[in-house]
Amino acid sequence: MNNKLCFLLPFRCIIFLLIFIIGAVITEKRLDEISNIWSVAATAVNILTILLLVLISGKIGGSFKKLINYERGKTKLKQAVIMTAVVLLVGMGGMYLSGFICYGVIPYAPPMLIEPVALPLAVMNIILLPVSTALAEEGLYLGCGFN
Repeated sequence: MNNKLCFLLPFRCIIFLLIFIIGAVITEKRLDEISNIWSVAATAVNILTILLLVLISGKIGGSFKKLINYERGKTKLKQAVIMTAVVLLVGMGGMYLSGFICYGVIPYAPPMLIEPVALPLAVMNIILLPVSTALAEEGLYLGCGFN
């Protein structure tokens, strides 16, 4: 386990909370009134985590590509698209099926988590959230746990 990367685990949680606290102060709203920005806040934390992973991995003599075990040309675009679709279907399907089996109803997202955000933020976040989550978590968990 790389000690220089492990501090990022609690750091991500603290930064996520600070985004909400600062956001509440700036907008003069309660925390529950700005909960709809959680996905945008998650994207911001992911991007910050990726930047820190790039910086730290360079300082310890490696690279971000090495940290996430990226090899150019090894995975084809068609494979990536198919695997992404399968993972989404199995993941979302499993979540809804589990909720139905356990609770007798299909789970729903509370309105406070899915209330609309500004259209430019929503469009940007649809693209950035999944990509930034994958890169941040792969780098962080593989970098801490396996390298």
